[in-house]
Amino acid sequence: MENVDKVKGAVEAIAKAETNDELNNIIEVLNGAIKEKQRSLQSEIAQSFSVGEYVKFFSKKHGVVEGTILKINVKTIKLEEKNGQVWNVSPNLLHKVIPDSAEVS
Repeated sequence: MENVDKVKGAVEAIAKAETNDELNNIIEVLNGAIKEKQRSLQSEIAQSFSVGEYVKFFSKKHGVVEGTILKINVKTIKLEEKNGQVWNVSPNLLHKVIPDSAEVS
């Protein structure tokens, strides 16, 4: 509910704004809040992964890319494909891969 109250407050502030400067200040505050929430969500997603885990993501240029997590950074996760190619990927683009029972030895 806290977020709903913040949005309502922002809408009220926009309605009461009388100058472009006031609107620009409101926009800056809203953008800051949005960026903060995005960072928080990205951090939560990154924490759901661990080094050594097998993951995949989709690249427009290369299609589905699968690899093993090497390192979890603040904003990206570093992974390596079987061919040695290393990628830095945003955590929100990654999906865990469940290995086939035939591949597990």
